[in-house]
Amino acid sequence: MFLRLIPLLLFFAFYHPTQAQRYLVLSKVNKPRKQIIFNEGETIRFRLKGERFFTSASILGLGNDEIRFHYYRIKLDEIEEIDIRNKNFTIFNFKNWSGIFLVAGPLFLVIDQFNQTAIMNESFRVSSETATISGAFVATGLLLRVIGKKRWKCNKKKHRMQILDFRVK
Repeated sequence: MFLRLIPLLLFFAFYHPTQAQRYLVLSKVNKPRKQIIFNEGETIRFRLKGERFFTSASILGLGNDEIRFHYYRIKLDEIEEIDIRNKNFTIFNFKNWSGIFLVAGPLFLVIDQFNQTAIMNESFRVSSETATISGAFVATGLLLRVIGKKRWKCNKKKHRMQILDFRVK
């Protein structure tokens, strides 16, 4: 009896009705590990060739070489630039680390003052070392915010923009 059920169990184990998952992938030509991935349903901010302003729209679907939005479709060749400020695509994400440094500067100052007044029973004064360290944290946070990458230029020599289709075959 059990031997008759094995083919049926194998059929149900490997049969899984799934749909193809498509992704819009931005990557560098020489560094394929540095990728920015946009899924269907995600909001993307882009600038078309010949236009001065950015357009923000939600991705409804991805075709072979086009992106479908609510009222229109755009081919990948028509996009000149994509805003990537809200995407986390590297281990060292400048936006996240700049926020951490901007919070760490004043927090270090507050913790040091609490340590001096509440624990050591000293008077309230800011030492030059504490001010230097706190200022260095804030300056580093501001610097990372300025040098962080905000846009992805879609040229074919350095950057690649493609739609990947993952299907179960």
